[in-house]
Amino acid sequence: MVALEERLKSLTGQDRIPVLIELSGYYVEEDPEKASVLAEETRQLLSRYPNNSQSLLINHHLANAYFNLGKVEQAAALVIENEKLALEKGNLDEKATAAKDIAYSIMNKEGNYLKAIAYFQQALTDYRELKHSYEIGVTLSDIGLMYYYNGDYDQALSYYNQALEQGGYIQKIEATRTFSDIAQVYMHYGRYHEAIPHYNKALAHARKFDQATWVAEQLLNASVAYLMDKNNDKAIVYLNEALPLEKTIGNQHNLFFINKRLGEAYRSKEEYSRALEYHRKALALATEMDSKALIIQSQIDLGIIHSWLEQYEDSMENFQKALTMAVEIDHLDMKAEAHKNVSNLYKQLNNHEKAYEHLAEHHKFKAEQAAQNHQDQVSELSDTFKTEQIVNEFKLLTHQEELAQLKFQHQRNYALVAFVLLVLLVTFFIYRQNKKRQLVIQRSQMMAELVEKKNQLLADVSHELRTPLTVLQLKVEALQHNLVRDVNASYDGLIIKIGEINRLISDIYQVAQSDIGALKLDLAEYNCLSTLTSWTQELEETVTAKGYKWSQSIDIPDDISISFDQGKIKQVISNLIDNSMTYTDLPGQIVFDTRVRNDRLDIRIQDSAPGVCKQELPLIFERLYRVEASRSRATGGSGLGLSICKSIIEAHRGTIMSSQSHYKGLAITIHLPLSQAES
Repeated sequence: MVALEERLKSLTGQDRIPVLIELSGYYVEEDPEKASVLAEETRQLLSRYPNNSQSLLINHHLANAYFNLGKVEQAAALVIENEKLALEKGNLDEKATAAKDIAYSIMNKEGNYLKAIAYFQQALTDYRELKHSYEIGVTLSDIGLMYYYNGDYDQALSYYNQALEQGGYIQKIEATRTFSDIAQVYMHYGRYHEAIPHYNKALAHARKFDQATWVAEQLLNASVAYLMDKNNDKAIVYLNEALPLEKTIGNQHNLFFINKRLGEAYRSKEEYSRALEYHRKALALATEMDSKALIIQSQIDLGIIHSWLEQYEDSMENFQKALTMAVEIDHLDMKAEAHKNVSNLYKQLNNHEKAYEHLAEHHKFKAEQAAQNHQDQVSELSDTFKTEQIVNEFKLLTHQEELAQLKFQHQRNYALVAFVLLVLLVTFFIYRQNKKRQLVIQRSQMMAELVEKKNQLLADVSHELRTPLTVLQLKVEALQHNLVRDVNASYDGLIIKIGEINRLISDIYQVAQSDIGALKLDLAEYNCLSTLTSWTQELEETVTAKGYKWSQSIDIPDDISISFDQGKIKQVISNLIDNSMTYTDLPGQIVFDTRVRNDRLDIRIQDSAPGVCKQELPLIFERLYRVEASRSRATGGSGLGLSICKSIIEAHRGTIMSSQSHYKGLAITIHLPLSQAES
């Protein structure tokens, strides 16, 4: 590229166009701002020296640059212009490229994945006519990704596998992503053990091309799967292999991520000295990047490990540094977390007065956050219904055997028939016994998993109850020893804390109701437009009052009605908006889009930076899974909020999913059927 840029300096007029096109295409991913500047110059030159093919290509590059810059509206307008030009004057290849650009625009601007699929299918038809095996594979993989985003995972897997059957595609490094995307489907289901082989296939494919960036990406993806599968040793092997690659590449963010994950892996292995070493390296990287959010989280990680090592002075020093920096950047969430850790340490040191003081600060900052969202990344507690289905199948098989034996007894007088039936029944019995044995084993495994999840739930609930109960204890002790000046205020605080415990118990009860299928819905018909408009007016006031930018798009005819439980759906949307306010840096942006498509209502809530790593997006609904520090700060709450949201949406026969937003943050998409009538 340096040679091309030097060459460009000596060119003038029309001769600059081919070089500008090549440079803008290169910088689309590397530096989209620079790519857009080069592309705009090219378009100006093409207005004087028209060339349809060059215009189509530079518009394609410029649209991609706009998408990468978050300029979705400009990109959408450009791809529409390009499609018209391609249909009028383009060849088949250019028409296919324009159709794919339209599909990407629909995906990014509207989140209408089924509509995007129609354009991808159009491009696929053109590529098949051209017999372009590589483009066929890429487009099949894109269609699979659309089905994944739309919640149709079986269709997604089907298209991913079709993509890998294309010889021209499987020979290219881009096929690595398809192997990885297949693994993402299994990660979404929490089947980490099944995801790992597919990540390893992606890794093996990337190694063939000897490109460090691709290999490092798949090592990181696989290491997350191993960590989730409780295989810390294997995760450490992969992270240690990724470490020198990322050092060569120079990606500081990924280097921080690797060292943090290594620290977590060694912490899980209770090798605290090793964990300390890697968390110190993570802190050094965060300091080098001047990322205060990452520095604070690293200080807290170090403080926790020092406390486990009973190195209380070092622990206090790290916690105090985290607190000082949190106050410096005036981040409510981080100040609350820092005060909480300092309070816990004072409690370990039996300094209840100081512990109470910092807990009071912790809850003061929590109170300043409007309608706090619960902890990130929670999911279903257990697969209860699947277990019940296996139990019922087991009973059915037993009943069938009894009927078969009874029939045999009634026909025993017919010797020949009896003999034939005997042979058949013996075979049937052996098969059924084997089936029963398999079911018994599977049931035992399921029950063991349920017991393990039950124990985990008890541990989680105990952990969540510990903080409010500790505060209650400290407040009571403070009253007992006359350490408070305003007794009435302390009693008020006790009442508030008891209310928090009641809300926690209520959340646990609601999740339990969902698990056993007893979640009650008060369904009624509502006008979509008026209901959502009234909600967004309330939400806009709340969001703007907190200093965030609010934008919305409601594309709903005024005669459309929907059947849902108004209170519960409003609870979900409010919870997600609160979540965005909690994790979006000020001044940030929160975008609310809703539209009716066919027989469903689509709702999409997006926010700006910080975001969630791509490899961790499928895990966002995993119970108590922690992502990158910038979106996983401890916020208090019951830790069951997203699980409740998911159970409410699924009780309405809808779907909820997460993806990266176009504003460098997180996007949550909800699909709700307009009617709740049985299919």
